[in-house]
Amino acid sequence: MFNIHFLLYKLFSGGIGCELLKNLVLVGFKYIEIIDLDTIDVSNLNRQFLFRPCNVGQPKSLVASEIARRFNPAVTIKPHHGNVKDPKFGIPYFKKFDLVLNALDNVEARKHVNRLCLATGKPLIDSGTTGYNGQVMPILKGSTACYECIPKPTQKVYPICTIRATPDKPVHCIVWAKELFKLLFGKAEDSMLFESDEISHEGGGEAKAKEGGETETAEAASAPTGPSPYMHVAKVAEYCGASATNGQTRRQALLAQATELLTGLFHTDVQRRIEMDVYKTAKTVPVVVPAEVISAAAVRCDSLVSAALAEMKFNSEEDMVLALYDCIKEVRSFLSVFGVAGADTDGEWDHQVLPLEAAVLDCVFTLYVIASVASPQAAAPSMLEHLHSIFPVGVMDFDKDDNFAMRFVSVTANLRSGIFHIPRVHLHEGKGIAGNIIPAITATNAIVSGAQVLQAINLLSGRAETSRCPHVYCNRSCTKRGLYLCPYDPDPPSSSCYVCSKSEILLQIDVGVTSLRDLVTLVLKGKLGFNEPIICIGASGIYEEGEDADEDLAANLVLMLEHCPGGGVRDGTIMTVEDLSQDLEVRILVEHRDRADFDEEKEPLSFVIGSKATGDVAVGSTVEPSAASEPVVSQAEAVGVKRKRDPTSSVEEDGDDEIICL
Repeated sequence: MFNIHFLLYKLFSGGIGCELLKNLVLVGFKYIEIIDLDTIDVSNLNRQFLFRPCNVGQPKSLVASEIARRFNPAVTIKPHHGNVKDPKFGIPYFKKFDLVLNALDNVEARKHVNRLCLATGKPLIDSGTTGYNGQVMPILKGSTACYECIPKPTQKVYPICTIRATPDKPVHCIVWAKELFKLLFGKAEDSMLFESDEISHEGGGEAKAKEGGETETAEAASAPTGPSPYMHVAKVAEYCGASATNGQTRRQALLAQATELLTGLFHTDVQRRIEMDVYKTAKTVPVVVPAEVISAAAVRCDSLVSAALAEMKFNSEEDMVLALYDCIKEVRSFLSVFGVAGADTDGEWDHQVLPLEAAVLDCVFTLYVIASVASPQAAAPSMLEHLHSIFPVGVMDFDKDDNFAMRFVSVTANLRSGIFHIPRVHLHEGKGIAGNIIPAITATNAIVSGAQVLQAINLLSGRAETSRCPHVYCNRSCTKRGLYLCPYDPDPPSSSCYVCSKSEILLQIDVGVTSLRDLVTLVLKGKLGFNEPIICIGASGIYEEGEDADEDLAANLVLMLEHCPGGGVRDGTIMTVEDLSQDLEVRILVEHRDRADFDEEKEPLSFVIGSKATGDVAVGSTVEPSAASEPVVSQAEAVGVKRKRDPTSSVEEDGDDEIICL
């Protein structure tokens, strides 16, 4: 009997996990454990065959294990509703299993599992799909390349100046809308749209010399003069407290604030930037959203609500808010509540691109609903308590699977697109861009999961050494030999891999303006995949995480690298970074490079990581995410197939993460 450790980190969204679990059960594996921290969403239902609409909202691991048992009642499945990176699923936990199977598109989680398998010496079979393409990759410690031997393309990061001043693609507007969501409903100070009242830039297109000879950036130099036209009403939680005056109702006061916010964002702010030539590099001259369109939307919102209450369609305004919230939850038009026919009430609302007036009205209604729920002065009837927990204004994070977040981002992105003459996209398409989702093809998932199970049997039955355990690609088009499934011998471990070959890493960074916190967050965790890093310079420890960590060292996080203990991190410094949770130790050679020397487009994070063994850049440059990565030379060419990089390695985490361990 083989022990099967089936780790599902948001596993079943993409469908491979469901097919893999079903195949393992049908083949006859007797013991399976499942780990997944996610719950079932409506968007998951069309990608696999285990979940049904009645399961929405329930933990994926629990539901999947219950349904899978029906295929083979003799199987033992132990589900865990949790995160695979939790310390309880560390090295000791992995040691009891025979084989690990991955089916992830989350690079961070795949790196973590790869390192745990190397630390415990457990074989790993990694897999992934992108549309009609897929792969199954065996990883055997010391014999084959590990998951991190081939550098993965990183997610595209767009410079602030492009987002704020020169957008020319739908994705630029969607990124801007996500920043607006953060400004209004999350931590405003972290949004690129945040403008402090204490800072006033002098206008003009040319950079202005500051004291000491330092020069302002083009973005700062071209910032508008005077107070922000939207920051004073940018926090919904703040303007919810506005008092009604001059005979206004509470609703009218909230709508007035929403009108002022939208006018400031889409009219006044754009207009003053046009007048200052901030958009002089834009392909076409932007146009503002007319202020009268925004005010007319607020008036219509008020009249529709007033008429519905006067006609006794609802018992109270709280009931009205609940009905409008249902439109957000069910992805319907707000006008459907009032029985009003219109372009935004016909057909499938999430596949429509709303005209200007309808999009503005949708924005106004959305802000009205959230303001009504979040209002600190409003009574909190029991029926609204649940909404208060759903809309914790001030601490919210964007989630593409949150219908409210995605609706707001979609509509505001389209308003932004209209300003810059950029093609607009409907909500369904915008969700794919916002989450960088590559479509999941059920047939591909089934084929790849089947190949993965065959590889598992091959390894566990002891035939791997005699008959080899190949790396398999699933292609949409056949090769010259007529093959759709193309096997080839796995590559050997890379001498430049810092994970399995312990190669020294070269880090180019500005040690004078980079804090230790940024090093930990952006470099060690964000790019190198450390889970609980321990940083030392010689014999001096400067930072620790994990069990029994020295909490006093956390005070060093605010220090610039060159001012850290142990002589500081300077040009030529060698840092030792250890992670006990992954049994990983890496030496990092630091090379100072002025931040001004980094290319804003190609190196937006202002650091570059390479391998000292080869000098090649491994991480730090960005590429546009795409389904097909550039081919790299390998033994695959001998069998008539061009080897591609991992088809899911460039995909941002979107809930389709799958890991399987046998």
